Amino acid sequence: HKYAVYSAVYYWVSHHLNALADIDDIKQVTKTVNGGYNGLEDRIALLDKTKELLAIDTLPVSLKEITHKVTASRLNLRRLPLVSPSTRIGTLIQGAEIMKIANSSVVGWVKVRAVLDGQIFEGFVADQYLVKIPPKPAVPVPPPILKDDFQIPPVHLSENRRDITRLRDGGRAYPLGEKGRARRIGSYADTKVRRLTEIINYLDCEDINHKRWWPRGGTTYCNVYACDYCYLANVYLPRVWWTAKALQRIRDGREISVTYGDTVRELNANMLLDWFEDYGFSYGWQRVVNLDVLQAAANNGEVCIIVAQRKDRNRSGHITAVVPEHDNFKAARNPSGEVLRPVESQAGVKNHRFVTKTRAWWVESRYESFGFWRHV
Repeated sequence: HKYAVYSAVYYWVSHHLNALADIDDIKQVTKTVNGGYNGLEDRIALLDKTKELLAIDTLPVSLKEITHKVTASRLNLRRLPLVSPSTRIGTLIQGAEIMKIANSSVVGWVKVRAVLDGQIFEGFVADQYLVKIPPKPAVPVPPPILKDDFQIPPVHLSENRRDITRLRDGGRAYPLGEKGRARRIGSYADTKVRRLTEIINYLDCEDINHKRWWPRGGTTYCNVYACDYCYLANVYLPRVWWTAKALQRIRDGREISVTYGDTVRELNANMLLDWFEDYGFSYGWQRVVNLDVLQAAANNGEVCIIVAQRKDRNRSGHITAVVPEHDNFKAARNPSGEVLRPVESQAGVKNHRFVTKTRAWWVESRYESFGFWRHV
C-alpha cells in the first residue's frame, strides 16, 4: 500500500522512537511498537546484523580524513556558527585533530566533525584557529580514558553518618547517612524508573522541614541536591573532589587520606560543569546534545543532569536532574514532538520535586556554558 511507509514513519515520529533508538533501547522500542516483547530476540539479532553491515560503510566516514588541527589552547565547538552559551557543544583542546566538512555560510566559520570524550560530534568552529595538516589514514574513535591517564579514585567524606539527615541544617559536604534511604536498584528500566521516583519523593526537597536543601537568604543548594540524588541512585557525582596537591600524590602512587580543606574541597555548580568535562566520562557520564535523548534516557531509568556555569564565577551556577516523565509531569514539546524543556527535579531559589519549566533556563544570558549529561 502506498501509505504503508508514511504510516510507519508517522507512528515512529509521533511516539518519539528516535530518542529511544539514539540510546539503543531496543526493548522499549519493541514494547512501544508491539505492546510487549514478542519477537524481541529476532529484533536484537537483526539489529546486530544491521549494525555490523552499517559499520562497514559508515565507520571509515566518521573521521576518514583528518584535515586540520586546533591551534588555540581551547576552541569551542558550536551547534551553529554563532558565539552564544546556547550554541556551545564542548571544548576542543590545542592539537585536537578534526575533519573539516564544509565552509559555513557565515564568514570565518567552518563545519567540522570532531571527537569529544570518545564520541563523534558535528558542529562549527572559527576557521582562524585551525591549521591544515596532511591527510592521514582513518583512525578508530579511542575508548574513553581517565584524565591524565591515571586512575583517580572517587572520593566522599565519611559515609553512613546517621546524623547527616534531610532535616539537618548543616553537614552538607557529607553524603546522606540516615537509615531507610531510598536507593535505585534493579536492572530493568521499569524498576529503575520506579526507584528514581521513590528517591525524589524520599528527598522531598519541597518539604520546608528538609532543611538540607531549603534556601536561606542568598544561599541555595542545587549542587547538594543533585549529588544526593546521584548518590542514592548509585551514580558518582562528587560533593567533594581532590585538590591539585592530592591529584599529584595520586599520580605519584603515594598513599593519601581524605582531609577536608587539604586533600579534598567542596564543589559548587560552576565547578561541577568543569568536573563533568574533565572527569565525567571516567565515571560513566556521557555528554549528549539533544534533549530528546536526555529525556528518553531519564524515562528509561538513567540518571541525567543539566548543569550550567555562570559568567560571573562569584555567582551561583545551577544544576538539575532530568527525571522520568509521569502522568502529572510531561516534557514540553513542540508540534513535531521534539523536547523543548524536560521534566526536572531541583533545589535552588525554588525547590521542585518535579517541574516542567516555562523556559530553557540554561541558555539565559547569565550563563557562560552548559552541558547535558546521562549516566550509562
